[in-house]
Amino acid sequence: MALESFDWDPNRIRDITRDNVLITQHEGGSEQRRKKFPKRRRFRLWFNRDRDVADDIYDFYKNREGRLESFNFTPPGAEEAIEVRFDSEFTESNAGGLVYELGFDLIEVL
Repeated sequence: MALESFDWDPNRIRDITRDNVLITQHEGGSEQRRKKFPKRRRFRLWFNRDRDVADDIYDFYKNREGRLESFNFTPPGAEEAIEVRFDSEFTESNAGGLVYELGFDLIEVL
């Protein structure tokens, strides 16, 4: 079954990918560090949208059951979509105007 695609362009996006490092503490105080693979890409997205679009984005989140189901997302500058899932709670705020601020994190599914 084909995955649905997340088709909204964020106002801001930050690549928050970090190296996966396993750190082992030894009794003598020294530590051993090594990279764990594979590295999964992470993104933080922010949106400023009107109520209707904010509701559409939230419905997409709810239909995936939050962090449960994956979907396709095309990162800025990429030619192909990658499979991701939500990796944080959905945040929404409104300061009494017509614009709603939304934010959440995505993580690549390997």
